[in-house]
Amino acid sequence: MSSRAPNPPSHAVVLPEIDTGTTADAYVLLVDDSPYVLRSMTWLLERAGFVWVDAISDGREALRALQRRTPDVLVLDVCMPDLDGFAFLDEVAAHRSKTPMSILVVSGDPSTRTRDEMLARGADEYLARPCPGSELVACIRRLASRARALGEEGSGGDCMPGPNPS
Repeated sequence: MSSRAPNPPSHAVVLPEIDTGTTADAYVLLVDDSPYVLRSMTWLLERAGFVWVDAISDGREALRALQRRTPDVLVLDVCMPDLDGFAFLDEVAAHRSKTPMSILVVSGDPSTRTRDEMLARGADEYLARPCPGSELVACIRRLASRARALGEEGSGGDCMPGPNPS
């Protein structure tokens, strides 16, 4: 681990409070075709105290990653080549019914039509870019807490499907 953080994004960023509580060790998977967006979000989340952040620039690779490990929160872009956010949500629906995972869509498309379609396909939240870093981090923390609560309820807190206690 380096002693000096990489240079922050060139635009003004207000860092959120560092989280040392229950969501600090949440696993967050970022899926976006823009290397700049992935670097910026990773930087922001790490500075906010998240220790398990992975970034993938390809929707199909992200689907394969979900077979290996389920994140607490998946942050997804809409407009990606090969497999866009709409198709990704359709593909992940079956996986999601077996494991606790929250999905946040973060997109440059501010239209209510796109937002409503992504929410109808299973996204839990939708943020239009640009959005304040503190809003993004707060949303991810909220979704991580919810995914954790669902995991403890439905599968003993494990990433793999488990028996329903009811």
